[in-house]
Amino acid sequence: MKKINFLLLLPAMFLMACGSNNHTETPVKEEPVIEEPMDDGALKAEDVAEYVTNFKQQQEDVTFQFGDISTEIGPFSTELRFLENNAEAGTLTFGFEDNVITIVTDSETQEPTAAITFELFDDGSEGTLGFEPPLQILSSDDIVSSAETGDVSAPRIKFTADSNAMFTVEGENYKYSGQAVNENSGTAYNYNLVFNSSLMIKGSADFDVQKNGEVAVVTGDLGVSSYVKLKQLIEDNPELTTLELRNISGSVDDRINVYTGRLVREAGLTTIVPVNGDIASGGVDLFLAGEKRVYYRGGKVGVHSWCCFEGKTADKLPKDSPAHNSLIKYSQEMLGEVLGKKFYFYTLAASPFTTVHHMTEEELLEYIVSEIKVLQLEAS
Repeated sequence: MKKINFLLLLPAMFLMACGSNNHTETPVKEEPVIEEPMDDGALKAEDVAEYVTNFKQQQEDVTFQFGDISTEIGPFSTELRFLENNAEAGTLTFGFEDNVITIVTDSETQEPTAAITFELFDDGSEGTLGFEPPLQILSSDDIVSSAETGDVSAPRIKFTADSNAMFTVEGENYKYSGQAVNENSGTAYNYNLVFNSSLMIKGSADFDVQKNGEVAVVTGDLGVSSYVKLKQLIEDNPELTTLELRNISGSVDDRINVYTGRLVREAGLTTIVPVNGDIASGGVDLFLAGEKRVYYRGGKVGVHSWCCFEGKTADKLPKDSPAHNSLIKYSQEMLGEVLGKKFYFYTLAASPFTTVHHMTEEELLEYIVSEIKVLQLEAS
């Protein structure tokens, strides 16, 4: 069993859905996906435990400190999270709270380089970083607008690593340390960052247990942490019957996501897309896993092709390509041999990997559910 390799996470993107009408094609935000090797690329069942163990070990190495502020990164903390791999701009971005760390990548190898910047928000109020004294925005040049970052609305102050900054690669870890300076104010802070590929496949999904432990509301991107959280949730909550899929934009690791789905099926759980639900891509795979699947009118269920195998998106591969095998097998386990395979190839044709197609009610009835439920509002 090989360790998680950083470079395998960069060549292709796994996609996340945006909101739209129920059957329009919508551009999506890009997230990383593991590029398939020469075989079918599937994670074998006997290797799952080791895969998860390697992930946990790598997560323990992840640390970040800026000045006196330290984010303690546990195996499944959402404090430091992967935001984007922008191949066109040549950057990797990570975030915590309303703050962004940007690392420049090599244009040829896509490996991280020594160039790093920090965009930090702090006004001394509750919920910000809490520097003493608070960071001060001294001029308009200090402010990083939301349009530039695309992630948060809060204004932030930009710091750039000085010329004496240290950058090393030790095993699986990329290590950064030195001083970060704001050019306008001259303010400098010491920083230390260690990250590895576990951040890219971790995911951000939360499972909020409600209704006396019978229901868990799922929100966020699925990943390795989702598998571990759900496994523990099922063990700790024998009364759990239902997963409400509230907002899942996709999966950052399809190799493990099929095993997350198998946990759902093995536990006999019901999966529900509520009237305000919005799921796509790997989130739909989780929906399929329900022993019983419930869809409420108004919910969004988005499908598309995936990327990439040998530089090609799935819809461009021959139908007998081994790259299809893992997801065909999974779909057949969840929907039956004939319908599962039909559904898989339907998703590839429904939308290219750069957009998402929201399934119509007719398509949902054909492939996933037996009825369309309508939420009945109680009379006042």
